Amino acid sequence: MLSPLEYETAKGMHHALKPFKTATKIFEADSVLTIQRVITELFEIQDQLRKLSIEDGVVSEFAVLLQSSFDRRFPECGVRIMVYAVTH
Repeated sequence: MLSPLEYETAKGMHHALKPFKTATKIFEADSVLTIQRVITELFEIQDQLRKLSIEDGVVSEFAVLLQSSFDRRFPECGVRIMVYAVTH
């Protein structure tokens, strides 16, 4: 059985990972073109992780670590390069 802290931690991790699951489901579609959704989903993931990282507790630590990994995988993500920021 989970303690209240463990339950809250698991619930927070679920919220942090949900945008990744959503993006994965969108990108794995066989019958629908998904390339136009990539940038939108990347921004959605970033936004969700930023929101979670300002909360208190273990969830924020997890979100910060995920955000760090995300930033390494998708450096800049088009937000600091003006040409990319304008086109998205």
